Amino acid sequence: MFLFPRVMLDYNSVKTGFYFFTNEILNTVTALGGASVNRFKDVDLFLLFELKKMYPTLFAEFFYITRHLSDNIQLYESYEFSTDVQYQLFASQGGFRVPFKEIHQIEFYGAYENYRSSSVFLSDFDDIWGKSGIDYLVGKHIGIKWNTTAYKRTVDYDINPNNGFNMEIDVKQENNRFYNVDSSYSENRIIFDEFTNYRVEGEAGINLELPLPSRVTLSGKLKGGWMSKTDADDFFNFFGGGLPGLKGYPFYSIEGNRMALSSLTLRLPLLRQKHIPLGQFILQNIVIGGVVQYGDAWNGSHDNFSGIRSVGALIRIGGFSFYNYPTGIGVEVHKGLDKFVTDQITYDGDIRTYFTLLFGFTE
Repeated sequence: MFLFPRVMLDYNSVKTGFYFFTNEILNTVTALGGASVNRFKDVDLFLLFELKKMYPTLFAEFFYITRHLSDNIQLYESYEFSTDVQYQLFASQGGFRVPFKEIHQIEFYGAYENYRSSSVFLSDFDDIWGKSGIDYLVGKHIGIKWNTTAYKRTVDYDINPNNGFNMEIDVKQENNRFYNVDSSYSENRIIFDEFTNYRVEGEAGINLELPLPSRVTLSGKLKGGWMSKTDADDFFNFFGGGLPGLKGYPFYSIEGNRMALSSLTLRLPLLRQKHIPLGQFILQNIVIGGVVQYGDAWNGSHDNFSGIRSVGALIRIGGFSFYNYPTGIGVEVHKGLDKFVTDQITYDGDIRTYFTLLFGFTE
């Protein structure tokens, strides 16, 4: 069992904790987890488990998160209440994965989610106080996921993918019980929306080495999403901005129950398979590149699709830390080219910067 201390700064609060990891020598049992807490008693817990002793891989995942907020509310110009609100999120998923034909993997899974909010309010006037709590989302999901990954391994494939393709499609049925805020206020009672929704998500990518010197590569990627229930609350929407989407815009700026995104990336190696010690870091590869993206997330008919464009540049630095740990450092700068309004907020293509420090690269 390996233990790693963890210290992070989260919304101006220091959060301390640890990670733990265990993996026996034949790689048949793996467990990864972590825990952290701050002075507000905000807790982050997670546990990932895999068992590979049989032909299918059995897996289970658990997440538990709490957040606390405090505020003062003025009511009827006479009463001032202090409120403490707590949010609790619990999510779990389990199932099994079956590999076949070396490049394919099919996964069957079930999931359960429970999101809860509770509050306590207190007024100094006449000692008025109260508390309330509600499970505003209970979700039960079943699904199937198909993944295909085929490429020829090269020494720098992680930092500069140059051949092959990958594809993944995820189809699931969601049975949700969701707190309807608008109906509750209008009818002065608690009402839940209970509905079944079918959700399809998928992505596909291809990597090619161009017939040019210096091993220049070109990567294309498509990503999409579809929901059967078009009148579901915005809570269930796809979000098409940020690091996993159109990077020139914030994550929540592009949303809808339909989504289609595309990206094209050109990469050029500046340094390949060197061995340059820099303190505890050994530099091996440097890659630069440019990114062009196009897509949107929208509601209902495809007539509501309005193409949104984003361009950017990237630099990747790859090597090893402490002689053994693969290290991938990435910096990307992106700018949106289109102006639009979402929820009365105007997005005008500000410059956005992304920094990653991982054991490799995400795409």
